[in-house]
Amino acid sequence: MSKVGDYVYKPFKPQKIGKVLEIIKKEDFNSNPKQYGNLVKVHWSDGKIKEETDMYLNNFGRLIADHEKKLATHKATLEKAKMIIG
Repeated sequence: MSKVGDYVYKPFKPQKIGKVLEIIKKEDFNSNPKQYGNLVKVHWSDGKIKEETDMYLNNFGRLIADHEKKLATHKATLEKAKMIIG
């Protein structure tokens, strides 16, 4: 679930980043929040402010952390290869 201030993106579109401005109260949202997530107001990098279901948004910070972990793994693999191959 998103929090106010989180940077988010839509799946497969990390080039379009947005910032969560507001979480619309669950009781104001006409669907089941456990099934569909909360409705959040997002300010997108293209200047538009839209209401989105946070179930369909990814956290940009988690994306960066995942990429940093993968980078560390690749660097370790390269170092091992250098030791073995020379």
